[in-house]
Formats: sequence, structure tokens, C-alpha cells
Amino acid sequence: MNYAIVTGALGGIGRATAELLLSRGWGVVGMDLPEHPDLSGFSEHFTYISGDLSAAADRERLVSLPPRLDALVNVAGIAPRVRADLLEMTEESYDRVMNVNTKGTMFLTQAAARRMLSQPTEDGVRGRIVNVSSCSAYTSSTSRGEYCVSKAGVTMLTMLYADRL
Repeated sequence: MNYAIVTGALGGIGRATAELLLSRGWGVVGMDLPEHPDLSGFSEHFTYISGDLSAAADRERLVSLPPRLDALVNVAGIAPRVRADLLEMTEESYDRVMNVNTKGTMFLTQAAARRMLSQPTEDGVRGRIVNVSSCSAYTSSTSRGEYCVSKAGVTMLTMLYADRL
């Protein structure tokens, strides 16, 4: 059996991704924020953990759960709590969005890539990594600048990991 990690596994794109992988016989470890979510509709091959992508301990726990790691799908992302003009944005809002969207994606991908590279190949492939970004990576929105910057960062991380791996 192949195993995947899906972040943001309870949201629209994350849930659809997890369900598709499960329907194709994969085991899926999904992470999202809710502590007691409704997991109806997921098969017995779905393992859920509540966690915060910005927390190193949660990322480490997530990467260690599947028996092997064949795919990582980074879907999790947050928007600012308040849409504020660029000149009114707070450091707290900036840090919160960047820590989840960019930093969390960066270091979860790093841990997953290390794990994938350390395991035997399966059909010549050690693993696959998919990052879900946004058109906000290249479309300016002055009322949510921290989100735009974070998604531009995710897009660059994707290029960096593609070049490295």
C-alpha cells in the first residue's frame, strides 16, 4: 500500500485529495486544526491528527506516522483574520500567516523529502510532493498582503524543491 500525508485534510481541496487517494487504495494521514472533527465518509485507511503546521513537534509527528511516505500534499493554508490595508497590517497577522503557509510548508516538505530519500524506491520513485498555492502568489491584493507574500513563498519553495530533488 502507498501512503500519503495531506495537510488541510478537512477543507475542500484537502478533503477531496484525501478521498481520491483513499479511493485509489492509498493509506492517508491527514492533518488539520480541529481536535474533534467529523470523520464520517473517510475509510479505515485514513488516520487523522489534529495539529498546527507551524509547530515543529506537530510536523515531526506527522511525518513519522505512515509506515512509508510515498506522497506529501501540502494543502493547508490560512488567510489573515482581518483584511487590513497593507499600511495597517500587523506583525502578528504577518507572522501567523507566514508561519503556517510558508514556514510550515517549508519545513514539513524538508522533513518529508528527507524521509522519502532515505527509503527504498518503489517503481523507481521515492516519493512525490505537491504544493497547493494560489493565484495570490502573483496577483496583488493590498488588503491581504501577508497572504500574497506567503503564497509567493510557497510557489518559490515548490521551484526550489523541484530543482533540488
